[in-house]
Amino acid sequence: MSIWLRNINLLICFLILPPTLLSQTIVRDSLIISLKDKELLPLRASIDSVLDVRQKPERLLGIMEKNKYLFVPVDLGIYSQTPLKNELLKTSVDQNLQFTLELAELKLYKVKSLLYPHYKVFSIIHVYQRQKDKIYLGTLTQEVTTKKPFLKDKLEKGLEQTIQKWQLDVVNDLNQISESVSKGRKINLYNMEKTPGPVKPVHLLGGTDILISRDSRIVDAHMSFSLREAAQKFFRTAYGMRYRDGKNHESIEFGLYNDSWFYRINKSFLTQRKLQVLYGFNKWNDYKTEKHEIYDMFILDTSLSTSLLYNPLHRSSLTFGMGIFFNYYYIYSMDIKTEYGVLFHAGVKL
Repeated sequence: MSIWLRNINLLICFLILPPTLLSQTIVRDSLIISLKDKELLPLRASIDSVLDVRQKPERLLGIMEKNKYLFVPVDLGIYSQTPLKNELLKTSVDQNLQFTLELAELKLYKVKSLLYPHYKVFSIIHVYQRQKDKIYLGTLTQEVTTKKPFLKDKLEKGLEQTIQKWQLDVVNDLNQISESVSKGRKINLYNMEKTPGPVKPVHLLGGTDILISRDSRIVDAHMSFSLREAAQKFFRTAYGMRYRDGKNHESIEFGLYNDSWFYRINKSFLTQRKLQVLYGFNKWNDYKTEKHEIYDMFILDTSLSTSLLYNPLHRSSLTFGMGIFFNYYYIYSMDIKTEYGVLFHAGVKL
């Protein structure tokens, strides 16, 4: 009997051992993917050199987390077959116009989302014209996505398609830059600008939304690490929590999904459409007069909102705005409830 008890104790200790502790004993997994053939990239300019200044292995394309043995989180390193800078070196007939590129940032990974799961590659490239000295032309920010198929999703294929699409987009932008420089025109690319100092690849966003309806007062707190904007329309995810002060109950809710679609109007303002799915726990204020089932302690909440925000482009600042929202929430002994109202936002962008 003592042997059985000892074995059971060992099994319990193994099961409750924190996954983070287990993951420290597992070597990072690696995935090697193929880049697009150089001959398929029609670059109409000459690249003098490509400098990889990321202070990371030259073949590293990104790091993402995956689960091993069902629940143990393990880092997955994504690598190219050859150094990335070699794949960007191209030559052309026009040898009079030469560029030097500095690869300052590159991230390739899979994004989890309720309605828009996808693969993404994000990069920052400093572009110089090569003459007697290097002439700084601007910083090119790329964000490329490919939608993840609903069925038959293969990680390696999805990542390869995304990085290959990124290669084509970089070449197309360099072609436009080459044409503008050769004709003496201003470079007119939304995702390229001259910056006076180092470029911040990620902004920390934190904020609070106050939602007011006829029967509820709601406070949403959210935080995200948002990539530098590279297009007028872009998508972001965040971490969020919600406190609800309802007519008969209070609840604390935790976000399962927090997805936002943005559209930048100008350098100061943008619009946001947000979808949230939350779950949480209720505290009933009328428990002395009303009987509630044990399942009534749970709440499932879906929230849709649209708002106008003050959020300066590429600059740390306070943020604020307002909009409207619609909520649909479910509690066991109640029908699905619908509520709507106005929201007010205040936050900070670092």
